[in-house]
Amino acid sequence: MSSVFYTIYILPYAGIIKICRTYTNPQEYFVDYDQEVVIQIWALHGNTVYLETTII
Repeated sequence: MSSVFYTIYILPYAGIIKICRTYTNPQEYFVDYDQEVVIQIWALHGNTVYLETTII
């Protein structure tokens, strides 16, 4: 992920990511939630490519 994308799109939602961290244990669950939040933010900002996520 580029630092420009992170700064513009992800950083404003840092509170949501912190909440995910607070309510997840073990680390693998946090990684799943973090990835899902990033994908949802990416899609929210007009990206039209569809990404399918799965939780294993």
